[in-house]
Amino acid sequence: MSPLLLDPFEQYLENIIRDIENTNSSLTHKKLQVSLLAALLAFVPMASAQDQFGPDQRSAYDWALTAYYGVLTDDTLSDVFTFDADYDSNYRFLTFALSKRMKSIDPGIDIEAEGQIANHIEGQDHIEFNGLIVARWQRFPWDRHVDTSVAVGAGLSYATDLPPYEIEKKDGDTRRLLGYLMFELTFGLNAIPRWDVVTRIHHRSGAWGVFGDGVRGASNAITLGIKHHF
Repeated sequence: MSPLLLDPFEQYLENIIRDIENTNSSLTHKKLQVSLLAALLAFVPMASAQDQFGPDQRSAYDWALTAYYGVLTDDTLSDVFTFDADYDSNYRFLTFALSKRMKSIDPGIDIEAEGQIANHIEGQDHIEFNGLIVARWQRFPWDRHVDTSVAVGAGLSYATDLPPYEIEKKDGDTRRLLGYLMFELTFGLNAIPRWDVVTRIHHRSGAWGVFGDGVRGASNAITLGIKHHF
C-alpha cells in the first residue's frame, strides 16, 4: 500500500487505541463484537511497529492463530455461498484455531493442518472440537496492495453434547461426531504481514449420511475474525 494511504490509516488506528486506553471501562463488559473489533485495532499498530515492509514476509511464518466469532443458520451451504441464508443471532460462538503449514506446492498452494476449539456462548453451551486439513491458494494479482488468500478445509467435528440447534432444526437427526468443512478468505496489508482479517464459513455436516441415516447438513455459520502469523 502507498505510504500516503498507510500513514493516515495507522494514525487513525493509533487514535482509536489511545481512546480505548484512556477509558475507565473494561472491554470484558462490552459486547463481544466490540471486543473483537477493539482487539483487531489494538494489534494492527503494534504489529506494524514490529514488522518490516515486504510482500513475501508471510511465507516466513509456518504457524497461525485465528480467532473468529460466528452466527449460525439452518439454511443450506449453497444458501450461504449465494448470500441467501438467514442468520439466527440467538446462536453464536467464538472459535480459536491453531494451524501449521505442512507443505508448500508451487505455484503458491500451501497444505496446512489445523485444530479448533469452538465455545458456543449464546443459545447453546457446549464445546466443539474440530480437526482438519486445509489447502490454501496464496497468489492473486492485487497482492501488492492487499495480500489475499483463499482456503478450503475438511475434517471432523466433535461436540461435547448433542447441539440443541441441530436437534431443533434437523428434527433430532444429528450426532456429536460429524464431518467438518471450512471455507476461508483472508485479507492483509504487506506492511503488517503477521496479521490478517478473516471471514469463514463454518460447516458441520452429516456428509450425505456417512455419520448416520438421515443426517445431512447439520449446521452452517458465517464468521469474522483475525489471524496472527508466527
